Amino acid sequence: MIQPTDPARPRQAPEGASSRPGEDKRGGRRRVPTGQDLLRLAHQLQPRDQVIAALLVEHRVLTTSQLAAVLFGSLSAARTRLYRLRARHWVVSFTPVRPGGRVETLWVAGPVAARYVAAQDGIPPPTPRAWRDRAEAIAASAHLTHTVGANQVFVDLLAHARTRPGARLARWWGPVRTAAATGQRVHPDGHGVWAQGGCQIGFWLEYDTGTEPLHRLVAKIDPYARLRRIGGPDYPVLFHLPNQTREANLHRQLAECEDRLLTTVATTTPATVGGTEAGLAGPVWLTGADDERQRLIDLPGTPGRPGPYHPGPPTLDQDPLRLLGFG
Repeated sequence: MIQPTDPARPRQAPEGASSRPGEDKRGGRRRVPTGQDLLRLAHQLQPRDQVIAALLVEHRVLTTSQLAAVLFGSLSAARTRLYRLRARHWVVSFTPVRPGGRVETLWVAGPVAARYVAAQDGIPPPTPRAWRDRAEAIAASAHLTHTVGANQVFVDLLAHARTRPGARLARWWGPVRTAAATGQRVHPDGHGVWAQGGCQIGFWLEYDTGTEPLHRLVAKIDPYARLRRIGGPDYPVLFHLPNQTREANLHRQLAECEDRLLTTVATTTPATVGGTEAGLAGPVWLTGADDERQRLIDLPGTPGRPGPYHPGPPTLDQDPLRLLGFG
């Protein structure tokens, strides 16, 4: 659920970022954060702050309530910490305006956090201009609502795992990392591995906002089948659809081409998920119009063995919460 945003003015650029690298909003010189800022800040950082940096770099943008659901005990605690981190250039924020008013504050990795994650990954840090270009591209993206919605699917699984011993989201990759791991053969909105009760299931996510014709959704399945034929994972493709009418119509189209799909397709909707205590981990996934809904862990799709187009089972260092020490 979208929470009311903080009463901050909407901005053209992310808050905490200057109008141009090295300038403030009045055109005066402003020092650009450097590696020295990271060294000075290091002793103040908590493991949770490091997770925030890793999540924002990987998944581009998250809302206050999404970060609160995964890492904090309350929305107010999340706001308090995020504002402190913003003052240290660890994160920046912006508040989009949509028809009907402002929506929730959104957060992007700041220049110091971007340097930190690059250092962890052993890659050159982004230049101030490259960081700013990325932050502005996120804020101006026409697909911002789609990105936030796709991320919410994984956030819900992480939040559910916080209250369920033995359950965890063992891997959460964004679109860029996922495409790279499969040789650019598929381009889902995210990839995850869900673990529960000693079992694991890998999956691809296709997050649908209802703007595309259904035949395009069906066409998205073919690349996953081709990937499987050349040694890629046998993961189900999960479609998160906006309503049950669209879900029923999609299953009718899928039934007409069932012989060529060659991969498992499962669907759900917000209305379905909202009626179960376990949320997306529960029995909300429909694989056929006449089938019973299944739990996520019960869908076919083992992690499998790694290969040129196959990421294999998750490793401990791929756990999105590994830096907290209990992934």
